[in-house]
Amino acid sequence: KVVCRLDEFANNAPELATLDLDVFGAPIEQSLAFLNSLPVARKKELAIDIGQIRKWIAEACQETGSRFNPAAIVQVVRRHMADSDILVTGVGLHKHYAGLFYEAYEPLTYISSNGLATMGFGLPGAMGAKLARPEAQVVAICGDGGFHLASPELDTCVRHQIWVKTVVFVDGAYGL
Repeated sequence: KVVCRLDEFANNAPELATLDLDVFGAPIEQSLAFLNSLPVARKKELAIDIGQIRKWIAEACQETGSRFNPAAIVQVVRRHMADSDILVTGVGLHKHYAGLFYEAYEPLTYISSNGLATMGFGLPGAMGAKLARPEAQVVAICGDGGFHLASPELDTCVRHQIWVKTVVFVDGAYGL
């Protein structure tokens, strides 16, 4: 892989990452044009095969015997939601399943706590989404630990009639 940095300013912390290319000081359009002009090795090998990806998804969603399959559960949730409905994920392994197997069809319909990845985000995030778009069905996918952190907010939901649906993945082991 090639690691490239695009920025307005020169890299002031080169010890944080080994860069193959550091592009700075130029407008973003000019920088991207420069990157696009570079030859790509093995371009044919790097091409995305959508058919293969769909095959992998289908395999991942097959039943797994007596255990629930997280990928299949995410797809069931998707089937029961309109394109404009909102899915909010908590933090944990279920967030990764949602990121891989939930298809968002409209902007602002998939909300997740990325970056700092705050446990307990799922239910309060869903409440905020419901307040922002009361006409939408809002579903939160949470892990048992993250749900427990925010479960007192169920009282807030009832008192203020903030109706969200919540799917809780329970494994008692942080997805391990």
